[in-house]
Amino acid sequence: MIQARRLKLIPFVGIVMFSFGYSTPSFAICADIDAISETDKAALAYFRQAETFQRGKVLKRHLPSNRKETASYIKDQEKYYTFFGLVELDCTVRIMKRTHARN
Repeated sequence: MIQARRLKLIPFVGIVMFSFGYSTPSFAICADIDAISETDKAALAYFRQAETFQRGKVLKRHLPSNRKETASYIKDQEKYYTFFGLVELDCTVRIMKRTHARN
C-alpha cells in the first residue's frame, strides 16, 4: 500500500524537478557574440547606408539581472558614431545613447 503511493508520486516529482531545471535563466542567457551582433543591427537601423568599422564590445555584465552593456561602432559616410546598448537575456536590445559624430 505504501509502495503504491510512492510509485504514484514518482512521475509528479519527476515533472516538477524537470520543470525547475528548465526554468533557470542559464538557458536564456544571450551569448556575447549574439549580443554584439544584435546591438550592431539595432544601431544600423538608425541609418540608411552605414557599416560597422570596428568589432563591437561587451563593456559590462550586470550580475543580478545578467544584462550586458555593449558598444557598437558605426560609420555613416564620413562620420563615425558609437552606440551603447543594453542587451536583455533574450537578446533584445535597447539603445541607451549615441555619441556625436566625429570625422
